[in-house]
Amino acid sequence: LWSIRFIRQAARGFLHNCTYTLLTNPFFGSLPPKTAIMPIEGKYKLTKSENFEEYMKAIGVNMVMRKLAASATPETEISQADGSYKIKTSTTFKTTEINFKLGEPFDEETADGRKCKSTITLDGDTMIHSQDCGGTTYEILRKFTDSDMTMILKHGEVTSTRVYAKP
Repeated sequence: LWSIRFIRQAARGFLHNCTYTLLTNPFFGSLPPKTAIMPIEGKYKLTKSENFEEYMKAIGVNMVMRKLAASATPETEISQADGSYKIKTSTTFKTTEINFKLGEPFDEETADGRKCKSTITLDGDTMIHSQDCGGTTYEILRKFTDSDMTMILKHGEVTSTRVYAKP
């Protein structure tokens, strides 16, 4: 009985010392947190789309363009070099590309022809894309996991969700 108590007490002391070392040692304090940012770079292909036609109608896309866009299966490639990002989205009938630095406004022409002043920021695993197109604002959220990107498009009361999987 005495030896079991001794071993437990010694183990508690050892764990306490290890915890103290991890919390106070500058080397261990510089390790990345458990909630590290997901890698966002890579290729993605649309696998699921909800309410996209309604979203396009709400932002003023004509019927022919809505039908074409709704039937397409876009592929998106996100890359980053020297602090600049590129998002390239391709379908069989149109390819768009935006180049930007996080937090810096840039000019954007959307796939449906709107000219916008846009800003993209990164908050953890979510890329926030804000567009101001002639005084009307739009928001696109891109949430990343190890296996996919979920894109949420918002305008007014209308929201569309599109899921893109990594191949």
